[in-house]
Amino acid sequence: MKTEIFKQYIQNQIAEKNDLLLTNGFSDEDRAIIQKSIDGLTDMLNLLTEAEDTESNDQEINELKEKLENLNETITAISEKLQQDKDTDAQKEETEIVMERNEFLKTTNAVHAFAEAIRNSKNGEEFRTNWNNVMLQNGVEFAEGSEEAYLPTVVKGYISDIWDKEADFLKDLNFTGSKRFYVRWNGTAQELETSRAKGHKKGDTKAAQSITLSSKLIDTQFIYKLQEIDRKTVWDDDNSLVAYVVKELMSQVIVEIKKCIVEGDGRANDSDYKISTFEPLAVAAADAWHSVATETEGGFLKDDMVAMVAALENPDNKKVYALMSKATANSLRRVQASSTSTPVYMSLEQLSDELGVDRIIETKWLSDTYKAVAFLPDEYMIVGDNILNPEMYTWHEGRTNVDCYRAEICAGGGIGKLKSVSVLLAAE
Repeated sequence: MKTEIFKQYIQNQIAEKNDLLLTNGFSDEDRAIIQKSIDGLTDMLNLLTEAEDTESNDQEINELKEKLENLNETITAISEKLQQDKDTDAQKEETEIVMERNEFLKTTNAVHAFAEAIRNSKNGEEFRTNWNNVMLQNGVEFAEGSEEAYLPTVVKGYISDIWDKEADFLKDLNFTGSKRFYVRWNGTAQELETSRAKGHKKGDTKAAQSITLSSKLIDTQFIYKLQEIDRKTVWDDDNSLVAYVVKELMSQVIVEIKKCIVEGDGRANDSDYKISTFEPLAVAAADAWHSVATETEGGFLKDDMVAMVAALENPDNKKVYALMSKATANSLRRVQASSTSTPVYMSLEQLSDELGVDRIIETKWLSDTYKAVAFLPDEYMIVGDNILNPEMYTWHEGRTNVDCYRAEICAGGGIGKLKSVSVLLAAE
């Protein structure tokens, strides 16, 4: 009975191996191994039949079982290798499909669809919905919530170009990724006796440290640039439209943000167009965030500049930038050995070394009130939507026959560390 069961088992194994030979994907070498195992199983079956009535029946069955196990291990290894190859091919095929789908973003059709999404959107929400539908219809695969990052290659190039040309020191500020950001700080001076750490005498009552915990909210608001274009002069090709909306409008948004960070936007506080969510670096009175000093009248400006930088609280030795007008920078760069010698000008890099800063930024946005501002760029926090992902849309004003193109972001910014900004006021 035991022999009959084993014979049936071998017959089943032969049938399985024959079915395996019909599977596509095996190499000629693997097929030869499988065929060899089938031949071996057939020999086993014949040997088992011959040994059915002999005394060595049990011994030969055990030997055949051992050979069968070895063959099965070989076949299993071959099958697993085939499955791995199939999985690798499937993964490669899926990757190629995704890449092929995302190739759409590189095409002129993508630019056309993007331009149409702008033309046919009355607000930012409609634009996101329209562009999302374009990507879905063209099989572009993206993670949920990341649609804004999937822009046509041409558009990405425009934005990258704007960022490189216009952003300047914005690129070195601290982008928090938050929609709003709280800065916590202790308003009690550390040098006061009530704030200091204290030694304890046995038997005395321990005195608590005095602390005044305050917070500053860095919030966001929508900042936009809107441009009306008469229908007669509307761009008639998609690249021109996209270039205008992305490059021209967004360029102005970035310029406005830089101006707000340096000294504010200059509008009255009650103005409907006031950008109020960016804290200016230049202020006329000292506070928890700013050290403020006035230029020494009749003194050496460079000495005042060095003192301005030294007033920063920078225990971690973070990068320091200095903002000043081109005229101020030129006066500091000018070196003249005597009243009769020819003046020479050191480079901005040399001047930076002399002042103890990592970079000097020549800006036109400091008014005559301020001689210079030094600050730690890593301690200025930017919150809100990434400036590189603007919302863009348009609508038509039938009464005036103009198209209105609009680009906007939602953002704000503020100083994140006490005394991380130092201001030098001009002498009166």
